[in-house]
Amino acid sequence: MCTFTCTEIQKTGLGRSRRITITMDGHVAFYVGSRVQMFIKSVQTQSTSDVVLCTIFVVFLSVVLEGLKSCRVVISAENSRCRRPNSTMNHLFLTLCHTLQVGLADTIMLVLMTYNVWLFLGALFGAGLGYYLYGWISTTNKPVDKTQSLQTQSDETQSNPRVMARETTV
Repeated sequence: MCTFTCTEIQKTGLGRSRRITITMDGHVAFYVGSRVQMFIKSVQTQSTSDVVLCTIFVVFLSVVLEGLKSCRVVISAENSRCRRPNSTMNHLFLTLCHTLQVGLADTIMLVLMTYNVWLFLGALFGAGLGYYLYGWISTTNKPVDKTQSLQTQSDETQSNPRVMARETTV
């Protein structure tokens, strides 16, 4: 564990100055250990069983994150397949899923910044397990068939002279 100390002198006006010292304790390389201080000061592991429980929790968070990603893909694909505009409730649900996804991803990132090898491996394992469990859902629900979108683009190009003129000038 390294200690970083930064001292800065600030001028406060009227010729006065004050010294500000910031001290941070942390790891700058991955380590294997049972003492981990999480991103909240009050959450600190003391034993190996605490690290195992934190690692299981990180695996769970990673699996849930992959599930949220797949959920958003499925809902978006269903909306585009039905060719209906997004309803307000549907959009609110997608917004909630996105917000939870960003919050979980940032939380996992903060856990990884502890540089503990076990927590890092737990996040990797959880991401892989989540993709294994939910990835098949994402790959079977494609939003739009590429051959259909190419066909509709060529139909628009043939029927609209402005589009044809724009394509020839580019």
